[in-house]
Amino acid sequence: MKVKIIKKVLISLLSTVLFVVILYSANHRHCYHFVEKLNYNCKGISDLNNYIDYNMLSSDLKKLISKDKFSFSNAEEKYKFCSLVSSLDYEYEGNPNSVYSTNQIGRNDLAQRITIENKEYIISVTIVFKPGWFFTPKIVDLDASVFDIDNPDWKG
Repeated sequence: MKVKIIKKVLISLLSTVLFVVILYSANHRHCYHFVEKLNYNCKGISDLNNYIDYNMLSSDLKKLISKDKFSFSNAEEKYKFCSLVSSLDYEYEGNPNSVYSTNQIGRNDLAQRITIENKEYIISVTIVFKPGWFFTPKIVDLDASVFDIDNPDWKG
C-alpha cells in the first residue's frame, strides 16, 4: 500500500516538473517568435500599437511610465514617448540569454523621421522582451533616441 502511494507521489512530482519545463521552454519559444514577427511585420513606431500594450510592461517599467504616456500614434506622441524613454535612468539587469530585443534579429524599422514645430527629428525605439508565463511576453527594457537633425553636432 505504501509503495503504491509513493509511486503515485513520485509520478505526480515528475509530471509537475516535466510540465513546468515544457511550459518554460514553450514560453521562451513563443517570446522569440513574437519578437521575430514584430521585427519582420511591424511597419514603424505607430504600428507598435498592433503588437504591444501597456499591460506588457514589467512592473519596474510601469513605475517609470504612466499609462497615459505610453502612446505613440502621432508625431507629437512619438516625440514625447521617445523623449521620456531616453531620459529614463533604467537598465534591465537580467540574463541576456533569456531576453529578445527588437534589434536582435536583423531588421528594425522602429526608427522614423518626424517633424515637430518645423524641426526635424529622427526617433528610434528598441524594446527588450522577456518570456512571461502563459505565453505573454513582458517588456523588461526600453531604449529610445531622439536626434535633432537641425543640430550641427548631429552626424547622420
